[in-house]
Amino acid sequence: MRPLLGTLVEIGVWGGAGAAAAIESAFEAVSQVQRLMSVHDPDSDVSLLNREAAARPVPVHAWTADVLRFALRMWQESGGAFDCGIGSSLESAGFLPPGAIPGELSAGAGGMRIDDSNQVRMRQPACLDLGGIAKGYAVDRAIEALQGAGVASGIVNAGGDLRGFGLDAFPVTVRDPDSPGRFVRVLRLNAGAVATSAGYHSARRVGGRSVMPIYDPLRRRFLSSRLSVTVTAPTCMAADALTKVAAILGADSFELLRRHGAHAMWWRRGSISTTWETVCTRAA
Repeated sequence: MRPLLGTLVEIGVWGGAGAAAAIESAFEAVSQVQRLMSVHDPDSDVSLLNREAAARPVPVHAWTADVLRFALRMWQESGGAFDCGIGSSLESAGFLPPGAIPGELSAGAGGMRIDDSNQVRMRQPACLDLGGIAKGYAVDRAIEALQGAGVASGIVNAGGDLRGFGLDAFPVTVRDPDSPGRFVRVLRLNAGAVATSAGYHSARRVGGRSVMPIYDPLRRRFLSSRLSVTVTAPTCMAADALTKVAAILGADSFELLRRHGAHAMWWRRGSISTTWETVCTRAA
């Protein structure tokens, strides 16, 4: 376990030689994503894009380009509900530190263009923040590192963004948003990924409401901190991004979830609804 990505990242492996080296390579992959995509690091690709991409094409690392392309795809498929260009709104609400985002205006993800050589250009000064997708991508890269090292089975958990492979089915628990010290088992997973977005530890009061750091650009408001959304998907990047889409769009996200081979669970004030065939119920 190590502190990375603003949370604690846990990695476990079973089988295969060189477990310690495999785990080290997986942690290095997570660290690389943090160096490239953290809005808190002035030398990261994202910070450089926020400073300069409106003035000139900015070359970025292939990993950053992967995430930006997927973020742009999510923006297009969700009708703008998922938008990595709302950093100024996060900063103004106190979810990002002052000065992390240089501009007040942005074209959002729709103003981003990425060419085949991984150069990025923005129509307006950028306010990019990849906090809603990069953590899932880091988990995927860590899993890839473990598999490349010949590990028979493994699991990576980055603060609730979780993916495993080669495992017997294991239980996944989620915090009760009304009582965060209480965990409830919601599913069993033996492959693929799961991510949860909620406001247990990050809630702030904005406009007299307790909200979490998910901004709805369609209605121009933050979502209530009493909501928790869990998504399963083939990759953790998809699961991470789709938690925001599902939180914002609710039942209108069903078709997009299906397109990505994903399922979602919404938990609000003791009521649970899900796209899984077996409806989750509040455990005793």
